[in-house]
Amino acid sequence: MTFIPDDMEKKEATVPWFEDAKAELGIKGHSTSKSLTELEIEIKAALSRLGGGVTTFITGKFDTRPSRIGYEIRFNYGSREGKIEIAALPLKKWTAAKETQSRKQALYTVREMLEAEFNSGILVPGSAPLVPFLLDDQGHTLAEALHLQAGIPLLSAPIKENSEIIEGEIIDG
Repeated sequence: MTFIPDDMEKKEATVPWFEDAKAELGIKGHSTSKSLTELEIEIKAALSRLGGGVTTFITGKFDTRPSRIGYEIRFNYGSREGKIEIAALPLKKWTAAKETQSRKQALYTVREMLEAEFNSGILVPGSAPLVPFLLDDQGHTLAEALHLQAGIPLLSAPIKENSEIIEGEIIDG
């Protein structure tokens, strides 16, 4: 007897504006008082607990509509390089303070994700949570490569296919 799954369909997540994304909507980190530096240090520690080592944080923005600022976090895992891209929530109206807080929320979310991966690894022996973020020879993460080669759908907010950071600044990691 063979199991035949229903067709997998891509689920679109709705991206709220930063100004509308409060904790009561289930989106954490909106009002974190931690600094960008503190959050980066916590991400380095969380990646280290998973066996990875951050090499750099690259700030920039994604070529999406509306435009979204974010990060590319580069890391090593064994002999492989990996990257985690995080797009902050879009801003209705830009101010320097809102941009900083939006960046902090994005980093907060990554830190939470990495901590959850560490905790779930205790329950799922043999798991390798950083593997989907490792880069293949073409510079795609393994998750992106599976999507491109095998058509495996990605759960994603509406970000333009094959989007890249179009402007950036490297922050020493």
